[in-house]
Amino acid sequence: MLLDTTELLTLEEALRQRFDNDLTRILCDLNRAGELEEALEKWGLGNLLHSDDGFKVDKMGKILIVGDSQVKKELLIPVAKDLGIDKSRLEFVLSYAEAKKYNMSRIQYNRDYCLILFGPVPHSGVSKGDFSSEITAVMSTPGYPPMKKLVANEQLKITKNNFKQALEDALSAGIIRKG
Repeated sequence: MLLDTTELLTLEEALRQRFDNDLTRILCDLNRAGELEEALEKWGLGNLLHSDDGFKVDKMGKILIVGDSQVKKELLIPVAKDLGIDKSRLEFVLSYAEAKKYNMSRIQYNRDYCLILFGPVPHSGVSKGDFSSEITAVMSTPGYPPMKKLVANEQLKITKNNFKQALEDALSAGIIRKG
């Protein structure tokens, strides 16, 4: 359906009013659903999450998997191995308590890390700063490697399937390399 100029202007005004009143809620809903990055990319605003500050990571670097998980690392390592990723490249922080204490800022501008995979993590963490959560801090601050939220049934959750899918996506996008 194509809109004419008058309809577009009416829609623009309605969107301005909604965004003025509900932007935080809309962003939170998209973020919770794991759709914020996709929506911003569709709107041509993806650079707001991932500004190009010149920082480049080593595609053969470490992959940080952080978040409370019922799936043990012993079950996740073979998934990565089957995709050609050596277990020495995987760093696991798989408990809620560990995730809360983990200082994410230690990997900021650290070229040794090439990807962060987030499962359920506490909103308050050591390096969240003024952001609403640790994930938002990483997404919004320059110098971090690419990150992906692991989602199952519309909730942050680490499963073998979404772990495998995230690694496959990162490989096909050229974010990481096998080895």
